[in-house]
Amino acid sequence: MKAHKKIQHFLFRNIVFPMAELINQTSIRRHLKFLKKSQYWSKEKLEEYQNIKLKKMIHHAYKNVPYYTKLFDNLNMKPADIKTKEDLKRLPYLTKKIVNENLEDLRAKNYLHKSFIKLTSGSTGTPAKFYRAKDDYSWEWAAHYRAWGWTGYELGEKFVKISLNDDRGMLKKKIQDSLMKCLYLYVYKMDDAQLDKYIEEILNFKPKIIYGYTSSIKVIAERMKERNVQYKAKAVITMGSQLLNSYRELMEDRFCCKVYDGYGCGGEGLNIAAQCENGSYHINEELMITEVDNREIVLTSLTNYAMPLIRYKPDDSVILGEKCSCGRDLQVIKKVIGRSHETVRTKRGDILVIEFFISAFEFIEGIVQYQVIQDTLDGVKLLLVVNNKYDRIVDEKKILDFITDAVGMDFKINISYVDKIPLEKNGKSRIIVSRL
Repeated sequence: MKAHKKIQHFLFRNIVFPMAELINQTSIRRHLKFLKKSQYWSKEKLEEYQNIKLKKMIHHAYKNVPYYTKLFDNLNMKPADIKTKEDLKRLPYLTKKIVNENLEDLRAKNYLHKSFIKLTSGSTGTPAKFYRAKDDYSWEWAAHYRAWGWTGYELGEKFVKISLNDDRGMLKKKIQDSLMKCLYLYVYKMDDAQLDKYIEEILNFKPKIIYGYTSSIKVIAERMKERNVQYKAKAVITMGSQLLNSYRELMEDRFCCKVYDGYGCGGEGLNIAAQCENGSYHINEELMITEVDNREIVLTSLTNYAMPLIRYKPDDSVILGEKCSCGRDLQVIKKVIGRSHETVRTKRGDILVIEFFISAFEFIEGIVQYQVIQDTLDGVKLLLVVNNKYDRIVDEKKILDFITDAVGMDFKINISYVDKIPLEKNGKSRIIVSRL
């Protein structure tokens, strides 16, 4: 049996995975091989590597990205002035608001035909667009696979991906999922009947890994508990909204395995950190330089040449931790704070997770910010901040159709247009405010 598995893994690594990479034009395997070695580098060697990559990125940004050319010139600075992480402090922060206002100026001129666009809203409800290149995407997934390896996962083992990207009808994606042994569950709707379907698909597929949004896996695990169903996986890997202790305990009980959490900014392509076997969140320092200013995390990508993100503030707060005993010198995050994990519920039993609303709003360009408020099970109030690109007839219908398609016409949706959405006491904004 062990010999059979070795042959399967050999074939996957040397034939199937290369075929998938050829179809998708990625270089994940090459980067993964590098990351498996670099994770055990000393802190000094990691910093030396970061400085080399940083200088290369800064020179590229100044030469090819209009936003940074203007920024450096206005500051009377040259690319050679930025040599280390400490030198970065001479540059101002980049925020989602600045990205929205300078999107095309932030694109690298030499990557205009080698990039793809990604939309995101994150947990703050402020949508934005980001450009990425295939190599940046490859680094992101190489870091994912490295972290999955910390759970005991081996390339070629079956896994379930639970997400809200409705693109699996594309032939290319179907082939990709088949080659990578991935069961993709599109969880835009989560009533009891649909949850039962997801559970049956998982049981029949027999995956080693369950990977997806924290809130979505939590709701599936709740339904499994109601039905007294368990499934033994190798690991559950969560992403997106905050992993509360109660969520972790529920998932570990239903899937009979350890839960490993990841932290990142999906739309930006910033795979920031993941938990190792000891539970420490290790930052992917080969992919980015991290600063923490009064607990606010500040990130400089070392891999996205299509749209360099230099000193980018994703509006998250973290607490750094001490070196982990696992043997890796990668910086540790002790705790990620300030992200929303609320859900919306209906009388008939539907559960809408935070990612559902991200999907509802992220492709409507005229929405500047939004918030979902629920006081009763009868419906929700939507607060929208819009600009002149928003069409109150066309776009409002898109929103209402998207939500009612999932929860039915009886669910009341009251849309209010406001000039500003107030912040919470901690200075953060939230997508969902549940008062149930």
